[in-house]
Amino acid sequence: MSIPFCFRYPVRYLIKMELPLPYNPQGYPPYVVYASWEATLLITDGGTSVPEPEEDTADLDGWDVGGTASTPRESSLLIQKPYHRDEIDEVRQGSPLDFSFNRLKCLDEIKVENPRSDRILKCPPLGPTSLYYSRSLWLSYNKLTSLRGLVELVNKLLEQPLSLAWIDLSFNKIRCLDDELFLIPNLRTLYLHGNCIFSLVEVSKLRKADKLRNLTLQGNPLESMHKYRSHVVNTLPQLTKLDFVVVCEQERQILPSILPYVPPLP
Repeated sequence: MSIPFCFRYPVRYLIKMELPLPYNPQGYPPYVVYASWEATLLITDGGTSVPEPEEDTADLDGWDVGGTASTPRESSLLIQKPYHRDEIDEVRQGSPLDFSFNRLKCLDEIKVENPRSDRILKCPPLGPTSLYYSRSLWLSYNKLTSLRGLVELVNKLLEQPLSLAWIDLSFNKIRCLDDELFLIPNLRTLYLHGNCIFSLVEVSKLRKADKLRNLTLQGNPLESMHKYRSHVVNTLPQLTKLDFVVVCEQERQILPSILPYVPPLP
């Protein structure tokens, strides 16, 4: 008498996709994107079968710096490509990508091949797909009123888009913070000083940027409001520095005694 058997093996599928750039006058190679999902492989006396995945776990950015699959994360819409070990230092040491002082009114006007090099003496190094190795994007001293197209721009500029950690948007004409700003998952430093932000409601949107540590808002109309700094620090507990001044623990401790007596902000 034969004894039926059944073995279950968890498997992870990985597929590779090549996505052409929407704007590609220079004929750059396409982006390489990886997607993965999990299923269970069944081996029985009747043969081998692969059932459908129990749920859709497609993951476009679950690839760590070592080049192995990692736990799926919430998609940021930024394209993640596998790091090679020799690329890590290039990204960390890359100069800021500087598009300041260009009188830009919208992000679509940026010419990928023309970053400034006079302020920082050199441009960031180029990667294998002729995109830049950098963790910093400078867009200061322009005429930007909106951040629409930010994610597309970052994908178009950076060899490793998810490495972006610092965006300088100072001295523009920004009134509202577009949702695209919160799709930069590793953003740690954001300069917004010298803009046109009036409301603390706009600042409160930055709670979504849970890795944000360094923020500037001075020079906005918001700064003239009573106890402006206390309100911002209370609204964004993840900050360690505001307007180039460290947020110390003592400052946080006295917030409850200050804020109840402050007139509500509009």
